[in-house]
Amino acid sequence: DIKPENVMLHEPAAGAVEVKLGDLGLACKSEDPAADFWQYGMTALCMLTGERFGARKYREESIDEFVGECRQALTAAETECGELDGALAASLHALPPLLDAVFRRRESMQDVASAPELAGWGFLDSDWTAPAAGGASPPGPSLL
Repeated sequence: DIKPENVMLHEPAAGAVEVKLGDLGLACKSEDPAADFWQYGMTALCMLTGERFGARKYREESIDEFVGECRQALTAAETECGELDGALAASLHALPPLLDAVFRRRESMQDVASAPELAGWGFLDSDWTAPAAGGASPPGPSLL
């Protein structure tokens, strides 16, 4: 189940944050593959906008609205914090069109996993290594 309740954040060292997915409930194989797409999309929407997951239900006719809100959230973040740059900016700016494609089922979850903007970000424990100085570092791009 991809939903905010299953996104775990861990801070093993100052300034480093590890993101892990976990399912603390009883997992069962999805009977509705379409649900996997909208749950992924709504989770990403909520993470970008700060909206509580489940506050609104996914509706196909709301795709343009959802994607527009993601773009607005990125614009607001850049207005408040300054223009984003680097690998994090590329990943964040890729999310609205990626979500549009996911919601419309033009991209598979495999396509999402191999999206160039998301490539290199570690998601599994095996993706992380402990450098000599201590702490954890991802194999992929730096955050900024």
